[in-house]
This record gives sequence, structure tokens and C-alpha cells, in this order.
Amino acid sequence: MARLNKASAAAKFRFEVQHSRETVMTLSRTQYAATHEMQRIVQVITAVVCLLLGTHLIGNIAEPFNYLFSLYGCLVFAFLNVPAKSRAEKVIAQVESSGGAYPCTIFEFLGDRIHVTAKGDAGPGEDHLYKDCRRLVESKGDLYYFISQEAAFLFPAPCVGTEQLPALKLYLEEKTGLRFTSLNLWYNVSLRSLFKSRKNIR
Repeated sequence: MARLNKASAAAKFRFEVQHSRETVMTLSRTQYAATHEMQRIVQVITAVVCLLLGTHLIGNIAEPFNYLFSLYGCLVFAFLNVPAKSRAEKVIAQVESSGGAYPCTIFEFLGDRIHVTAKGDAGPGEDHLYKDCRRLVESKGDLYYFISQEAAFLFPAPCVGTEQLPALKLYLEEKTGLRFTSLNLWYNVSLRSLFKSRKNIR
């Protein structure tokens, strides 16, 4: 407990994130989208082309083969987020079947690291050095701090605070040497946006 008090006194920022079904779903979707970004873009572009071929907007695929192209395009869109949803539902089922509450995480931003503890836990917590951050992502106003290729912390805007959010973004960019990037959507992707994203991934 003494260590936590010292960390609290030296923290530049400190806030709590109370997790819920919504935060688990949001975090899972963003983690999956960020780690399968290029794959998803290729899948969606391929699906769009197949739909255009299947509906005769481009090309001249004879019936009934054109329906196969349309079916493939529809299936891609229908199952695009299924892996992320499935992963999130497993976590939600584990929490709710145990009868316990969703965890509340305390984040304290120190000079060279983020100190992470579970609220109500008397243990020492975990430290994550800024230099080990893999990527910074901003999506729908929330911030994501990737501690590995696939795992990230979610910092929801309401938890951080509207006034603190811009300062936290600048602070994390300064400490990690990375820049916040947005997820590349298939309809506005460009070589420049892809290069910018790759440049800011460790």
C-alpha cells in the first residue's frame, strides 16, 4: 500500500476505468481491428469488388455464377467483426458466470511508466514502461495504449476527463516517442495513411 501512495503522489495523471460489457466489447473490437488492419482492408475491398461483379455494376458474370460473387461479398461484411465479438463474449461470460463484478482499474502515469492496479487489490500492481509501448490509437474519442502487438489498455474519454484528454495525449506521445493514429477505414485508406500507421508501430 505504501508503494501505491508514493505512486499516487508522483503521478502526472491518475484516473479509474470501471469496465463493463460495453468496454469489453469496445476494447476487443479495437484490438482486433488494429492488429488485423491490412487483412480487414483487403477483405473489404475484395468483398466490394465481388458485390459489384455479382450485381453486374462491373464486368459481365453470367448467371448463376454472379450470385456466388454476391454471396461472398455479403458473407465478408456479415462476419467481419465475428472474431472480435466472439473473444469479447467469452470474457463477458467468464465474468458474469463467476458472479463477480467487472474489474475497476486504476491508472497512474509516472515519469517513466504507467502504474496499473486493480481497485481494492492490496498487491503491488504492474508497471509498464513508456519505452515499451507498441502503439497509440485514438478511436471515437477514446485512447488505446498497446502494451503488446494484440493487447491494449482502454482509456475512455469520460474516465480521463474532457479537460485532461488533450494533455494526456500529448504526454503519452512525448513519453513514448510515438504518435496517436486512427484506424484506417477501407473507404479512406491511402498509402500515406498506411505509412503513417506503420511508422508509429513498434
